[in-house]
Amino acid sequence: MNKKRAICTAAAYNYFGRIEALGQSLHKFYPGIPLYGLGVDTWSGNFPHKIKPKHFKYVNLKDIQKYVEEEGQSLSLPYMLFQYNLMEASTSVKPVFIKYMLEVLGFDEVIYLDSDMMVFDR
Repeated sequence: MNKKRAICTAAAYNYFGRIEALGQSLHKFYPGIPLYGLGVDTWSGNFPHKIKPKHFKYVNLKDIQKYVEEEGQSLSLPYMLFQYNLMEASTSVKPVFIKYMLEVLGFDEVIYLDSDMMVFDR
């Protein structure tokens, strides 16, 4: 049985170039495994730049908040963004983002990589 796999990361908008570089390196060695990037400071609902990402799929923080609310959880992502700096916010959303990937997007396996990493070999 083939498992549906994905890789994800979370970062502030100013790191989206790094997510794109991570996506390029992943695509070179693992072309069948998609990369999903959560923008932790992009609450507007749209990708915050005219140029769309080529090597990762953008996930909006509003989608994660909607999922949390539908699950009946009391997590307030806007409050977390107010409470934490961007690095802490990126770290704090990892568990709920991975759960979202598994339960909402339907992946069987999800690996989280920091946005400033690259893959150099298979």
